[in-house]
Amino acid sequence: MIGPLAGGLLLDVASPAAAFATAAAVPLLALGCARFLRVPPGEHLAVGDSPFGYRAQARLLRGNPAVQAALVLTVAVLLAFGSHAAFFPVYLEGLAVPATVIGALLSLRALASTLVRPLMAWAVRLAGGRARAMVACVGAMALGVGLTGLVGSVVPLGLLAILIGVGAGLGQPLSLVVLSEHVPAAERPSALGLRLTFNQRTQFVAPLALGAVAQFSGYGPMFVFAGVLLLGVLWALLGRLPAYVRLARSEAG
Repeated sequence: MIGPLAGGLLLDVASPAAAFATAAAVPLLALGCARFLRVPPGEHLAVGDSPFGYRAQARLLRGNPAVQAALVLTVAVLLAFGSHAAFFPVYLEGLAVPATVIGALLSLRALASTLVRPLMAWAVRLAGGRARAMVACVGAMALGVGLTGLVGSVVPLGLLAILIGVGAGLGQPLSLVVLSEHVPAAERPSALGLRLTFNQRTQFVAPLALGAVAQFSGYGPMFVFAGVLLLGVLWALLGRLPAYVRLARSEAG
């Protein structure tokens, strides 16, 4: 939340070199703090005969509908977040928006994600359960990303950034909750590794595909295309949810 706002201010009042130098100093500060971290006594993980590797992950992906739903949801979050984070500043620069305002809009999305996460339990109850909450998250991100390419003024773009932030802010922890609660403890490392694999693949493929669309059609149509892709992800999620709901009900019973 603070980074884009500070970077935009530095770009406007100083220079790109100052902005990047400040950004480089933050990881160095974190590295210095990390030297004081210690593993608490008795917190060592005993893996024993826990299933690891590609076969274990493939078995989880084929046979566990909760894992399938969680992975689809995390792909949606990374697709929405990646398209907005990577191309939104360039889109705004083309609209002659100052760097400070660009940073503020990115911070607004992060602020929305931060503020909504403590309300996740309330949001799930309001939606009528986790399955419907997942659908609402992906729908909000699809709407926010798709409409971004059709809007050219700052205030509506800020509202759409908030919508994306709310969807991503709820979707990311919700995917972790669904994954952890419906996977046996011994298989959770494989499940979390599988989730990370999907994250990295989405972060690799999405910028390439969306960048190609932007190259040939412009950034506005690219955001519309990304919104359509998210609707496709929503359709895939809807196909996984009935089996997930049956699994959740059987485990609750």
